[in-house]
Amino acid sequence: MSLFGGDWGIGIRGEYFTLYPIPYSLYPSLQHQPPNSETISLLKSLCYNLKRELSNLEVNTYGVKVKRGIERYLELPEGYPAELLKGEIVMVPSPSRYHQEVALEIVSAIYKVVKEKDLGKVFYEFDVHLDDKNVVRPDIVFISKERESMIKDHWVEGAPDLIVEIVSSASKTRDFIVKRELYEKSGVKEYWIVDPETKEIVLLENESGHFKLKCYGKECKSSVLKDFSWGFK
Repeated sequence: MSLFGGDWGIGIRGEYFTLYPIPYSLYPSLQHQPPNSETISLLKSLCYNLKRELSNLEVNTYGVKVKRGIERYLELPEGYPAELLKGEIVMVPSPSRYHQEVALEIVSAIYKVVKEKDLGKVFYEFDVHLDDKNVVRPDIVFISKERESMIKDHWVEGAPDLIVEIVSSASKTRDFIVKRELYEKSGVKEYWIVDPETKEIVLLENESGHFKLKCYGKECKSSVLKDFSWGFK
């Protein structure tokens, strides 16, 4: 690409790229050669593709352009155990046997209520795209019937009506602090935090943009799903 008396090359390594000049002294045959229509078309295509790639990049703390978190997340294999939190990809450990048993009990109970009264949709470990820096994979999500348009092929676009997270020793900080703040800010109406180890439930309801503690104990009843309650036996 002839610019300012010389050609330019693009070096790409992983997520980083460098734009560097190629002096004519190294390639004298390039000098003073008028571009033909094919070259112009190629340059236009190159500029368009470069502009598109640049739009998917952001500057990191070192001043180097890197791919945005959402772009890196979308490149992960389907089902990869990770979430995107505050623009960073965070690995999620596989759930324990008891974690899965509790999650299946709860999702089955919610599904029964939702199915019988045609209240909406329930998903187990389905991605939720809150914004381009936060894509989470809660244990259980419920989306009311009137909001089903937010359900896409690969994720829920926006805050679900109800989210359930089953706590593990590795996820307590993430579930109780990071996700609590994120779900509150995003407008999740009801957030259940279920701890199989202590056999306790924390139920938070969103009132005017802030979570309020509505239930704490062995068993809780939902306000979003009037006929749904669950507890440890």
